[in-house]
Amino acid sequence: MRPLNLFGGLALVVAGFAFLPTPGPSYIIIVLGLWMMAGQWLPLARFFDWLEPRARKLWRRTPLWPKILMGLALLGGLAYLIFG
Repeated sequence: MRPLNLFGGLALVVAGFAFLPTPGPSYIIIVLGLWMMAGQWLPLARFFDWLEPRARKLWRRTPLWPKILMGLALLGGLAYLIFG
């Protein structure tokens, strides 16, 4: 499983950077690849451990209307994937 996480994550990061000029979720692909690699690479895991409390704090401070817009955007994207 270890080589799959390491090389699969690296492949996702490379693919994400390759798709940056195109419209689509390239940033999400990069983050997913980094998360896969974080299971095998300690500095990256520490970075995500450092980032998580700050992201939670930012999310708690965010007003309700951007959260609602983000939820609607996610639902719209999910509906597009299912029905489109």
